[in-house]
Amino acid sequence: MLVLAFVVALLTEGAVISDVPCVPRSYGPTRMVCVCNSTYCDTVDRPAPLPKGRFLWYTSNRGGLRFHKTTGSFLPTLAPRGTLVRCSVATRGYVRADIPALLLGLSYERRAVRHCSIVKVKKISLFEFPVHRNNANVSKVALPMMPCASRKLPDWFYLGARLHVSRSDEYQAVVGFGGAFTDSAGINVLSLSPQAQDNLLRSYFSPEGLEFNIGRVPIAGCDFSTHTYSYDNVSGDGALRHFKLTKEDFTYKIPLIKRAQDFGNKSLLLLAGAWSPPPWMKTNNDYSGFGFLKEEYYQTWADYHIRFLDAYKKEGLKFWAVSTGNEPANGIIPVNRFNSLGWTPYTQRTWIAENLGPALRDSQHKKTKLLALDDQRFMLPWWVNIVMSDEKAASFIDGVAVHWYWDGLFPVSLLDYTHDSHPDKLLLATEACAAVELNTTSALANYATEAGHENKVSSEIDMAQIVTFDCPLSGDKPWEFTKVDLGSWTRGEAYMDDIIQDMNHWVSGWVDWNLALDLTGGPNWARNFVDAAVIVNATADEFYKQPMFYALGHFSKFVPEGSVRVRVDLSANTGIQAVAFRTPSDCLVIVFYN
Repeated sequence: MLVLAFVVALLTEGAVISDVPCVPRSYGPTRMVCVCNSTYCDTVDRPAPLPKGRFLWYTSNRGGLRFHKTTGSFLPTLAPRGTLVRCSVATRGYVRADIPALLLGLSYERRAVRHCSIVKVKKISLFEFPVHRNNANVSKVALPMMPCASRKLPDWFYLGARLHVSRSDEYQAVVGFGGAFTDSAGINVLSLSPQAQDNLLRSYFSPEGLEFNIGRVPIAGCDFSTHTYSYDNVSGDGALRHFKLTKEDFTYKIPLIKRAQDFGNKSLLLLAGAWSPPPWMKTNNDYSGFGFLKEEYYQTWADYHIRFLDAYKKEGLKFWAVSTGNEPANGIIPVNRFNSLGWTPYTQRTWIAENLGPALRDSQHKKTKLLALDDQRFMLPWWVNIVMSDEKAASFIDGVAVHWYWDGLFPVSLLDYTHDSHPDKLLLATEACAAVELNTTSALANYATEAGHENKVSSEIDMAQIVTFDCPLSGDKPWEFTKVDLGSWTRGEAYMDDIIQDMNHWVSGWVDWNLALDLTGGPNWARNFVDAAVIVNATADEFYKQPMFYALGHFSKFVPEGSVRVRVDLSANTGIQAVAFRTPSDCLVIVFYN
């Protein structure tokens, strides 16, 4: 599989900037990380302006390319039929398509030759290239290797895949992309030497990094802390006289947020969300488990949020948005093992309308946006519809925050239904840390290459075996025992698939979970270990950029805040996924995933 960012319409003259390449380290077939330390780290600079009619092409693929940059030129609408483009050499029964032809955007017809593929121009359109869904064998230039022994290739090779982009058909505006400043992320960043710390933060936030512009910040503790804690541990303190920030804020959160801003993104959008109130406010007197907010503390809990925003403002940090609370369903699930607060949509509606909404609007933070839900897709649109049925509650809500953990089981149309019901509310994906691969063609290809079963993806029996026994898993479910899977391309693909899917269905941005974790996927007081886009090896003073990091970067780097999604159509069922944007500088950015 390959991931591509395609940037066009850069209208002024300029030179192409040289990026610092990845230093790869293999952890098995198709498992590769890019290694960074105190003295070296790969970079990807902002796209340099190019003359009109030329484009930049960035590729990351299973074969090891990471933000591999090339340039190309658009050709006139038509070209003479019969023009020879390239002769591709066959090896071991396969023919390699060649990337120069791909970059020219040609449609193909092939004349069978025993050891050579003669490609002739049929016609030229905006963007066409050959693809194949089951491209488990991917060449170095990220195109499928195609059997040629029969001297006849399938129809998709002859026809290519045509994408048509309509700039005039506009959809949602982009808010941005980012990750979370959890205690665990801070602990791991600070476990490195100062120079390596800088390289890690630079990789995420600087102009030569991914240029993240959103930072999610837990209000007090979450499971990615070393212990449970709150900002007021004095039972019955309804006036919050004992409210104060903790050492975690002053050590792991506030300093790293400021350093991230210093690396180039002064306009970092901060998003706050609480996992649990102090236990004395809850019906179960605990941070986790089946528990709800006591009614006598509805206003106190709303004020607690305002006090948090006040305290961070005193430290020079202003929040763009606050959510109504992380994953309210977890407080209703008896087996939940980490910080949570249970709500029903009816009780949460009351709290928003009568307590949190008015408290926020009557405070110095009245311009801070309020995002509802902050939970899974399966709670759309019904939960939001119930909350929004109260006009007062709806008037305080600016958007809906959604997590990705069960996206593979619930249709993306739920996002459409939510947008259609509430078109004035933004949709934002606010947490992800990998997902289960389901029975898809992509999963079969992943299985074949990562498990070394290249010859198996050919029969119904093999498909059943893959789904039943060997379907690749991604570490975010309690029954998945491999939490950190260094270099997993499968998990990178899972990110890419979900981001494209979300963005094509009205989601305005996508926020990853922990910015960095250790080799175990922690620390986590509840032992809820997961994977992350960056893994820190403190002993070696190294950190590893996973494929998930580059999947995120194909969006955050090239699709800045204020971009607008535009329409892109595929000519055939090729297995390609694509989403297109017009940036504030009037560039066209297309992200492909095959």
